Amino acid sequence: MQTTARPWPRFLARHFDLLLFALSIGILLAIIAPSLYDSVPTDDKNKDNLFSLAIIFLWVPVEAILMSTWGATPGKSVLGIRVLSKNGTKLTFAIALKRSLSVWRRGVAIGLPLFNLIAEWIAYRRLKKTGSTSWDSDLQISVFQEPISTLRTIIFAILLIGLFLLVVILVSLAQ
Repeated sequence: MQTTARPWPRFLARHFDLLLFALSIGILLAIIAPSLYDSVPTDDKNKDNLFSLAIIFLWVPVEAILMSTWGATPGKSVLGIRVLSKNGTKLTFAIALKRSLSVWRRGVAIGLPLFNLIAEWIAYRRLKKTGSTSWDSDLQISVFQEPISTLRTIIFAILLIGLFLLVVILVSLAQ
């Protein structure tokens, strides 16, 4: 594995993971609490914004669990990205949680529209310039990225398109 900083695979993996998690939570809520969907108008933008902010916050401990047990998230795994300690071991849950909270705060600006774009731009620039994000440097974490093969690219593209199509289908069925 290499440690060359490649921001785009990390960005795509993060957003893939958030989309997968949001879809999973949405399906789970539709199964266990369908009345939640019936009680709120479908064109309520505040509901959508609150759901997005909640998903990003709820992802923090889930990401920490995945990082401390697997060393990656589903999106990172598909793209050959591993997040490990400087000595190459998996992160402890405490360190993984600190990292996830830091990413939530500094990397995606807790999901606030426009602020998240600015935060992601700042993280992108730092990663390109120094080879590490501020949260990984602060916690002495290394991100290892395998070269992305054509097969990995195709698999990731199919999974991403599949997730988007599933979201579109489920949203259209719900209306």
